[in-house]
Amino acid sequence: MKIFYFSGVKLPSQNSDSIHVMKMAQAFGKAGHDVTLFAQSVGAASEELYEIYDTEQCFKMHLVSGLDLPFLSHVNQYRTLAQTMKTTARPDLFYGHDPLALTLFNDGSPIIFEAHGMPTKPAQGWALKQLIKNKNLHAIVAVSDVLKKDLLTLFPEIDPEQIFV
Repeated sequence: MKIFYFSGVKLPSQNSDSIHVMKMAQAFGKAGHDVTLFAQSVGAASEELYEIYDTEQCFKMHLVSGLDLPFLSHVNQYRTLAQTMKTTARPDLFYGHDPLALTLFNDGSPIIFEAHGMPTKPAQGWALKQLIKNKNLHAIVAVSDVLKKDLLTLFPEIDPEQIFV
C-alpha cells in the first residue's frame, strides 16, 4: 500500500512527537508499505535523520525547509506540498497528525487521522471539522480514552466506532 504520512512535525526535534513519527514511518515501511513521510526539516538531510532517530531506511522522506517563523513556515510547507502533490502518483492512504494537510491535500484517497490532543488553534479546529465532514475519513486514532471522549463531545457527529484508541 502506498501511504503518504503527513506528520506536522519538525525534524530533528527534542519533542517526543518526532520520535513517534519516525518510528511509525519505520513500522509502516517494515510492514511492506511504500511510505513517504512529509515533514519540516530544521537543517538535517534524510540520511542524518535516519541515523539520529535510529531508524531503518525503509521509508522515504519529503522534507521541507523550515523557517523560524511559525505562520510563514507552515505557508512554505503547504506550498511545497501542493507542488509535490501535483507531480506525485496518488497514494492508497493519507495518514497523519496534521489535520490541515490532510484536509488540504486529500485527493479522494482514504484518510486516517491520528489525534494526540484537542485542537488548540483556530486553524486546527477548522481543519478538524472539515476532516470529520470528509467522506474519505475512514478512522481516527486517539492516544487515550479521555481524548476519544473529548472528541466525541466536541464533534457529536463522529461515529464512536470510527475512533480507535
